[in-house]
Amino acid sequence: MSGYYHDLVERGFSVHHGWSKDLEQQGVARPSQGELVYDLGRAALLAGVIRFTPLERVNNAKYGGYLFDERLEGEFARDRSLALRFGQAALLDFEIWQAYDDDLGLKSDRDDTDSLKTYEELGFRRIGSLRSTDERVTMLRPGIVSRRSGIARGEAETL
Repeated sequence: MSGYYHDLVERGFSVHHGWSKDLEQQGVARPSQGELVYDLGRAALLAGVIRFTPLERVNNAKYGGYLFDERLEGEFARDRSLALRFGQAALLDFEIWQAYDDDLGLKSDRDDTDSLKTYEELGFRRIGSLRSTDERVTMLRPGIVSRRSGIARGEAETL
C-alpha cells in the first residue's frame, strides 16, 4: 500500500487493495467486472469498503468514468475523520495507481447529511439544482487535470 495510508496504519488499521477472502467472509458482495475495491480493517473487524465501479459514458458526456462508493461498517460508521482519511487515501491511490485523471461520480441519499458533508470535503460537488426533490443527490469530483488547472488559476485545492 502507498504512503497515503500512513495515518490509518498508525491508528491500528490495515488497508488492502483488491478482493480478499476476508471480505467474502464478512458478507461483502463480490466486485463486478472492472470494479476496484479497497477495504479497511482493524484486527478481525471490517471497518469500511470503498468501491470504484466503472461506468459507461453516454454520448461522450463528461459524467462517466468511475462511480465512487464509501461505506464504513459497525462501530466505525459515524467516524467522519476515519471516513475522510480512508477516502482521501483511496482516492489518491486510485488516481495514481490507475493513472486516472477523469471525473468521479457518486450518488448519495439526500437526507444523509453526514455523508454529503464528507463527500464535499473529499472534493465532490453537487450536480443539478439544490432545490431538486430527488431522493438521491448526484455529485461529481473533478479529475486531477481539472484540479491542477484550478490550482494554477489560484483556486484552493480541496485535498
